Amino acid sequence: ATTRGYEWGSVVHAALAAAARGLDETALGVLCRSPLVEYERPVDERGEPLELNAVLDLVRRVRGSDLWRRAEGATAVMAEIPFAQWSASGERGEELVEGVVDLVFRDDAGWTVADYKTDVGDDPDFAARTIRYRRQVEEYARIWRELSGEPIAQRVLLFTTLGHEEAW
Repeated sequence: ATTRGYEWGSVVHAALAAAARGLDETALGVLCRSPLVEYERPVDERGEPLELNAVLDLVRRVRGSDLWRRAEGATAVMAEIPFAQWSASGERGEELVEGVVDLVFRDDAGWTVADYKTDVGDDPDFAARTIRYRRQVEEYARIWRELSGEPIAQRVLLFTTLGHEEAW
């Protein structure tokens, strides 16, 4: 399947935000169970979410990534930071830009702005979507630079399902 859907992505983002706050795997399991059931994801005969272990495995893999190791050693780390900013966007004039920065941290190199993507990556539109994702991270980095008043050292797309990281 090309995607596991909005609900899957929402659970993954919530789990990674909680992991960034230091929740252990047991607490993450408790945290993730309810939204999996609420979103009516597949359950077994006892009503337990079939995807719970998949979420926890994904969190384990992300915690082992270079990006996560860098964030763990950072002087400032924030996860799932909502923002809204009026932005002049050229031909369309001024518009409200809203989003959520999945992970941002400051280390010796400066600020890193990261966005998680849960795509499976097996569809013909994946390459085009990746270009849009890069533009999204660029916009998030521009806004973070304006809000923080500090330069951005790195931008990262972390494809959680694929275990692939694009950094620039």
